[in-house]
Amino acid sequence: MIRENLIKYILDIYPMVHRRLFKELREHKIQGQHNKILFTIMKDDGQQMNHYCEKLLISKPNFTKAAKRLIDFGYVERVNDENDRRVIKLFITEEGKKSITANRKVMKAVLQKKFEQLSDEDIETLISSFKTIESIFDKLED
Repeated sequence: MIRENLIKYILDIYPMVHRRLFKELREHKIQGQHNKILFTIMKDDGQQMNHYCEKLLISKPNFTKAAKRLIDFGYVERVNDENDRRVIKLFITEEGKKSITANRKVMKAVLQKKFEQLSDEDIETLISSFKTIESIFDKLED
């Protein structure tokens, strides 16, 4: 029963966080999935597409479509492997890095505005809760 309650909280909290904190990002034309993909490519630059699909839990067709858009925007570069032309690797471009920086500034501003509604005590409680969650999640395997 206790694990069922945990699962319920996780399934309820995740969408609530996005709904309550990030819906304003749509006004700034920041798409969550594109931002996650860009950040992951920046972090793991030069990996094969399958690597990113697995890491982000996105199907290959959906990832390919999103990656194509990021390539069209000039944020990502697609390079065929020298040894095997069938292998495609993705690299973030300077424009992609600028986009991540700009998006993070907007996200930070949106969050700061949202958190103005909370007391310092609420903020301290959230920080403590996130530290606890992070500590516990570090015990889970990838």
